[in-house]
Amino acid sequence: MEKVVRFSKKSVKYTIAIVNWLIYSIIVGGTTTPVNDTFSNIWYFFSILLFIYTIFVSYYRNVNYKIIFLFAMVMGVISIVTYTSNYSPLLAWGLMIFAVRDIECDFIVSVYFKTFIALGILIPLMAVTGLISNTVMDTVGITGKRYAYGFTHPNVLGAVLLVIVICWCYLHWKSIKLYHIVIINLLSYGMMQITDSSSSFICIAFISVIALLERWFDKKSKLNVWYFGIIVLLIFCPAISYYFMVKYTPSNPLMLAIDLFTTGRLRTMNAFFVKYGVKILGNPIIFDMERRSLLLFALDNSYGYILIRFGIIVSLFYFMGLFKVIKRAIQIRDTRIIICVLTFLVYGLFENYFFKIQFNFTLLFIFANYYGNSNKLRVKKGRVVNHEDWSNYISWCR
Repeated sequence: MEKVVRFSKKSVKYTIAIVNWLIYSIIVGGTTTPVNDTFSNIWYFFSILLFIYTIFVSYYRNVNYKIIFLFAMVMGVISIVTYTSNYSPLLAWGLMIFAVRDIECDFIVSVYFKTFIALGILIPLMAVTGLISNTVMDTVGITGKRYAYGFTHPNVLGAVLLVIVICWCYLHWKSIKLYHIVIINLLSYGMMQITDSSSSFICIAFISVIALLERWFDKKSKLNVWYFGIIVLLIFCPAISYYFMVKYTPSNPLMLAIDLFTTGRLRTMNAFFVKYGVKILGNPIIFDMERRSLLLFALDNSYGYILIRFGIIVSLFYFMGLFKVIKRAIQIRDTRIIICVLTFLVYGLFENYFFKIQFNFTLLFIFANYYGNSNKLRVKKGRVVNHEDWSNYISWCR
């Protein structure tokens, strides 16, 4: 016997809060759109106030002292690290996670999907028409050109496409066909030819293969495979990143080969580690684009970036939050969430967009409402679960 349990909490204020931050962070931090510094600062503080208002309204109507204590503790640490790391978006990310408490995961993904579709069309159009500049870069081997079409870097354009694909797969998981996968990968390959962003192409191919394999396993085996895979990657991705960050040496043939395959990501991560080290509350990193020989011009591995810039405590917050997301996804057997997290975990090995909430929407699932999702929740044989039972269970999980 099964029953679909749905909740509706799709207030306009949540949509405005999420969309406002997505547009702000992408436009100001990810495009060549000229934005006045004063206006940018006002927009940032408006976003912070909007999140605080949303949190106040949500918590005032449903007081939970355990969540309030957690909020005070986490945001206290994040406020300190925002200062020590000199990285203001971190404060907004913390508020954003708490602001979308109890909002359905499906609704969050839908908002991301529509917003990224709009930005993914509008920004390139503005670049093509000459309203904003089009960044053109040489490829790694200086054998060709990379085009960003209005974004600050070709990899940002690749990341936008990746988020759109992941959102689309999440929202259409039960109806994905082989021709969908073919079309998606052809578009992804065409985008790679423009941006030379192989990391996005690899991750799109990754989720595409999983989308096909997911239909070949029987239900029990399928769940076991995804559960095993997500736990392995949650441990493997940061562990292997930290190992290479500390132990990298060009005299090791294997490390050198991996570094060449990842276009220098190992040696740049190691250079940042040697210069800044790892602290409990993070470091203010400075990127040196002029003296590229020092290898301090880019830190693309997300796991290394989080640990070096935000420190040990915030790194633990990230992984504890992801573990909570995975735990809840397993509890309700929602493979879509697990596979989205899997894809972002892989992406974090190659790019630093994994820890940025404006790209990785799964981080917003930490306090989200899983029980309003479109997937069906199966109950035990011979037992009908009523609304009160689910309410008690949700309260216990928080």
